[in-house]
This record gives sequence, structure tokens and C-alpha cells, in this order.
Amino acid sequence: DLLQSGGVMHSQYTKFLMDALEGELVEPLCREIETDLRLRIHSAQIAQLQRINPVKEGVRDLSTFVGMRPLRVLNDTVDIKAKVTQYLDETFYNLTAVATNDWKTYGEMRNLAQARYGLRLTETYLPVGTLEQGLDVLEIMRNIHVFVTRFTYTMHTQVFVERPNSNKYVNTIGIQQVANSIRTHGTGIMNTTVNYTYQYLAKRFAVLSQFLYDDHIRSRLLKDTKTFREQAKELNNRYPYDRAHTFNQEIRRLGVDQAGMSYLDKFRILITEIGNALGYVRLIRAGGLNHVSGAVGFIPDLELVDAQRGEGDGTFRHFGGAAAGQGLSMETEDALANLDECIEDLTLKFSQGTDFFKLLVNVFATQLRGEDQAHLANFYAIIPPLTINFVDHMLTSKDQLAKGKRGVAGAFSDDGFMLGIAYVLRVLGQNSKFDSLHWFESVNLFLREEGRGLDRQRSEKRRASDEEMQALQLAVGRLKARQVENDLVYFTLSAACVLFPK
Repeated sequence: DLLQSGGVMHSQYTKFLMDALEGELVEPLCREIETDLRLRIHSAQIAQLQRINPVKEGVRDLSTFVGMRPLRVLNDTVDIKAKVTQYLDETFYNLTAVATNDWKTYGEMRNLAQARYGLRLTETYLPVGTLEQGLDVLEIMRNIHVFVTRFTYTMHTQVFVERPNSNKYVNTIGIQQVANSIRTHGTGIMNTTVNYTYQYLAKRFAVLSQFLYDDHIRSRLLKDTKTFREQAKELNNRYPYDRAHTFNQEIRRLGVDQAGMSYLDKFRILITEIGNALGYVRLIRAGGLNHVSGAVGFIPDLELVDAQRGEGDGTFRHFGGAAAGQGLSMETEDALANLDECIEDLTLKFSQGTDFFKLLVNVFATQLRGEDQAHLANFYAIIPPLTINFVDHMLTSKDQLAKGKRGVAGAFSDDGFMLGIAYVLRVLGQNSKFDSLHWFESVNLFLREEGRGLDRQRSEKRRASDEEMQALQLAVGRLKARQVENDLVYFTLSAACVLFPK
């Protein structure tokens, strides 16, 4: 009994000492170090830190406690440095998981903890595991009809940006977010995404066909193409800008909806949605290659895999073949065979990949080039008025975006329109017909003539009133903005056509 009571007293006394050490030293020290790191990282509080008078208030060197050797408390040992490290690891991880947008701040605090206190904190690997607060590929795939209407596409950076709305923030999705999502769900979602996109494009092409089959649109396109062929020599084989502008105005006279959108506006939106869907497929492919390129880094010799796959029946059996006849268990042989399949799959996707655009072109080209779709033969003739409509739309969108009003549907880029135009031209096989219009040469010629006219007006009205000169300056500014926007359309459309080679 005496020995038992003595053991109980010893354990209780040890617990008392450990609790006292934890409450009086370790916990306050952890909080003090965390506060010190925050004060030195956050720029808003650096000024407050600099106002501290070290002579009056004193400066505590907390690194002395962290640098102490482990303390012996009866039969136990307390490592203060390890406890502080564990506290900061847990705190930084939890706070980063709650607010992943602050991951960079806590990363800087980890680096500062190592430099100032010699604490080697564990990397949290956030927010890579949370898709960087991006949208999930599966959710986009299931609701692609909503995604293509709510987001705008930037072709050169391959980024989708949500259109401004009443929310404080807008969502974006790029290659890295897609690569992280593919890492989470597997590469199988790439083919599934193409299947969903095919189903969506089939519905959009039905609407496109219905629009071009309309009597007003079809008759006007037939008239314009016939007139251009008859007057091609007189026009120097350039489709006249005035005719495209007139087409745009006549379609607007047919009627507008409550939002003030004409039938040509809705057709432009249809082409843009088709392009956005294709841009999403392109983004998925780029994200898949990004993911695969990181995965093949663990394969030491890709040439060996290609060489062994070229032998025999073309199947890679490096590990599975070496295990044959070695007396290994069935589970081990199955695991090695699975490893061979994974390596072969990764190397094939990394070296060859899949040209999804070619698949989506071929599957519709055979259907839409038939005689029963003859009304689509003049699609190329509607592109000139469509580009004028698109340029007007982008000038308005950029102006609204510059004003900074929340909820106004402004945008700085909408490359889905050019990608959609390039895709439909390739599907219908009308690239050469559109090139024969020399449309962008005609646009540049028209804008240069307009610029010369404004220069003549400025030279004639040097003594005009301030209001007249200001009106001329505004007209010159609008003309330059239109020229820049037309150049962007030309360059982006040329780049988009490269994605659909003949």
C-alpha cells in the first residue's frame, strides 16, 4: 500500500510539474513567438513594431528559450523547441485550411520562424490540395451550358474569368487548377469532358443551322455573296465595310429583345459559347499535359519505355516480364503488371497526347457538309458583320469595366468568339472562302480613310471652339480604340485558325 501510494504521489507530482511548465512557459512562449512572427510579416503592423522603444519597454530574446536543451522533469523530458514547432505547425495548417488565400503569408511566417528562431516547420502543401480555391472540373463538365455563358476566355493565357456580377469577387480557372483537379479525379475525366462537350456542341450547331436557315438571313447572305462575286474586280477582291455595316443595321431593324439585343447579337453569343466550350477542352488538355509532365518525372528513362514497347506486341512489360518465373505471389505479379500499365499510359499521354480538336472537327464535318445542309454554305459571308458587332460589343464591355460599376457585365477579353469562328469555318471547310473576302484588309483601309478625314477636319478647324475640338479628339480616340480592337480580332482569329489545321 505504501509503495502504491508513493507511485500515485510521484505521478501526480510529475503531472503537476508538467502542467505548470506547460501553462507558465510553453503556452505563453508559443503565443509570444506567433505574435512576433505576425508583427514582422504584416506590413500594416510594422510601423507599430518600429514605434516600440527598446530602452523603456525592453526587448525579450525569445530565441533563448527555443535554443534550450530538453529539460529533465523527474523521469520525463520536455523539449521546448519541439513543442513550439508543433504548435506553429498546427496553427499555420489550420488557419491556411480555413483561409487558403492567406497561404503565402503563412509560408513567409514559416521561413521567418526558421531564420529568426531556427524552427524547421513542416510544409503544409496548401492550397495545392484544395484546387487553389478554383472550380472543380467535374462541376464545370456537368454544367458546361452554364459555364460557357458565365465565363469569358483568354486564349493566349488559357484562363477563364467569370463575368462581373453582384458578388465582390469573380472566379477564375486556369491550367494549374485543372491540373490539380485531374490529379484528384484522374485522367479519365479528360475523355468524359470531350463527350460532354460533343453533346453540347451538337445542340449549339442545331441552333446555328436554324438561324442560317431563316429566310431573312439566308436571302441577305445570298444577295451579298452574289454581289461581291460580280463586283470583285471593282472592289479589288475586298469585301466592302459599308455592306457589312449595313447588314448589321438591317438585322437590328428586324427587332430587339427587352435587353436591346438583336438577332445578330444572339448569334454572336452563340458563336462565343461554342468557342468557350472548345476553349475549355483545350484547357483540359493543357492541364492534363501539365499533370502528366509532373508524373513522368518519376520515370527515370522514357526512351527505355518506348524501346521496350516497340518490341513484340507493343505492350510495355518491364516489371511484369521480369517477375515471371521468379516464384512471386499472385498479388505481387498483379501489382507489377498494374505498374507497367500505369507507366505505359503516362508515357503515351506525355509523348503523343490526344488531339481533341481534330476529333471534334471530324465528327461534325461529315454531317454539316452534306447537301441537306446547303444553307450553311454561306456562313463565311456573315463573319464581316459579326466582327463589326463583336468589336462594338468589346468596346462597350471595356468601357463598362473601366467605369468599375459592380454588377455591370464588362469584360477585357472574350476570345471564345474568335475560337468559335475558326472552329465553325474548319468544320464547314470555308477557310479559303473567308480568306477570299480579304475582310481585314478592307477594315484597315476603311479605318485609315476615316482617320484621314478626321485629320482634315482638325486642320480645317484650328480656330474652332473648344467644344468642337473636344468632339474631334473624342472621335479620334474612338477610332484608335476601334483600330486596336480590330487588330486584336485579326491576330486572335489567325492564332485560333492554327489550332484547326487542314
